[in-house]
Amino acid sequence: TLEDFLSTNDFVGAVTLLEVQRRTEDASEKTLLWLAYAAFHQGDFERAHKTYGEVIATYGSGGAATASPHVAHLYAALCLYQLGRYAEAEAAAMRGPDVQLRVRLLFFIYHRLGNEEGVVAMHRRLSESDKVDQLTVAAMQYVRNHHAEANDIYKRLLLENREDVALNYAIALCYFKLDYYDVSTDVLAVYSQARPPSLRAANLKACNQFRLLTGKAAEAEVKALADVGISVETSD
Repeated sequence: TLEDFLSTNDFVGAVTLLEVQRRTEDASEKTLLWLAYAAFHQGDFERAHKTYGEVIATYGSGGAATASPHVAHLYAALCLYQLGRYAEAEAAAMRGPDVQLRVRLLFFIYHRLGNEEGVVAMHRRLSESDKVDQLTVAAMQYVRNHHAEANDIYKRLLLENREDVALNYAIALCYFKLDYYDVSTDVLAVYSQARPPSLRAANLKACNQFRLLTGKAAEAEVKALADVGISVETSD
């Protein structure tokens, strides 16, 4: 079932199932939205963008006095952002509803476009008490190479959300950027113990091993992933 594929992050399986459903039995808005979602998480942003376009074309693009803008505009904008088409992403986002997702997305789009006035305006709309908004601020600090500031936010959020083990990965990544490779390794271990094998976690562990030990140690980490069938990409 679709739930089985999604629960195991098997987005290839989910896309295959949904494509079959769309062609043989069900081309509903729900099916298209799930198909675009699975394609996005599979990393196929072009396919996801095209599918969100189908949703908009078929089920309403909004703009009428009696209809609110379709949220698919925002999802399409996310795809365009991932494709590096920032001006188009801004235009698509502005066609979507004025919700917090749009604020967070425009925050990053304006950064990519070099629009500091826009960055500041969106920053003012991010709440200091909302977890997702604060994750957005931390991510912006990270991409601007303010790794200590990003780490402070991630650590505070972890204190408030102990069950969110993914924050340990973010903290470990910041420690790596701050050259605290041993601390990064320790924090990353907490994440790895709670999650199934992760490509990103394995890459980060290998990078820490390279800095702390030798290239051979890092290579061993990468080879262990290859032995269980997980392809590894080069990570900074």
